[in-house]
Amino acid sequence: MALPKDIPTLCAMGTSNFMHVDQIFLDEDLLEDLIICSTAPALRPPKMDHFLIITSLIVDTPKSTQQPQHNFKKVNWEEFQDALAACLLLLPVPQEFMDVDNLKVSLQRLTC
Repeated sequence: MALPKDIPTLCAMGTSNFMHVDQIFLDEDLLEDLIICSTAPALRPPKMDHFLIITSLIVDTPKSTQQPQHNFKKVNWEEFQDALAACLLLLPVPQEFMDVDNLKVSLQRLTC
């Protein structure tokens, strides 16, 4: 268990008795990364009987690699439109899809 034994997690409203009702379980692999698991009675909101449980873990977060993004401001639009027109001329005339295979073939032509 992550929360050490005998740390109260609740103060009964009627009797003001401290109780140990909450248990915090942690996978064995994460236990070695546990920095602290404790309660914070001073941060308990009014009219609440449970204490806040604060848990801190050491977590390595790998830095993400940013994917290259298109810069549409730098596009030579005349060249792009000419290349697009040439590609569109190679496609067959639009037609209604009669079955799934026909649709898949048409999608393959568009994306290649």
